[in-house]
Amino acid sequence: MHRAKRWPNAAILRAPARLRWQANSYWGYLYIAAYPSLLVLLAGHALAAMFGPVASMLVLIERQYSAALILGVTTLLNAVLTMLLAHWFGALGAAFASSLSLVASYGALYLLVRDQFKDGPDLKDTTPKLGA
Repeated sequence: MHRAKRWPNAAILRAPARLRWQANSYWGYLYIAAYPSLLVLLAGHALAAMFGPVASMLVLIERQYSAALILGVTTLLNAVLTMLLAHWFGALGAAFASSLSLVASYGALYLLVRDQFKDGPDLKDTTPKLGA
């Protein structure tokens, strides 16, 4: 008997519905109002995760001051956007502001890493040579 192949990532598409059900069953129906904000924050963190560990890479190549400057500027961006968007849209606006500044910070860090390695990594060959 041949079974149909299931798409392996179908659980990812069902995750928001399961998250809504769990929020309702754990904390009650009053907390379900935070569900849209939670989805916006989830999307922001998922997009930021796609850039990879760029902050750690900048620390490894001794560009931590550049990383700190970018993170400081995007923190100020987060504060300003949160004040503006939370005033107009409430909690959903604050979640959108946080997600936007998070993606902006990781995007800027990614561009800095990409610029640093545009010609390939500048690492000296440290492999031991046999017979040397």
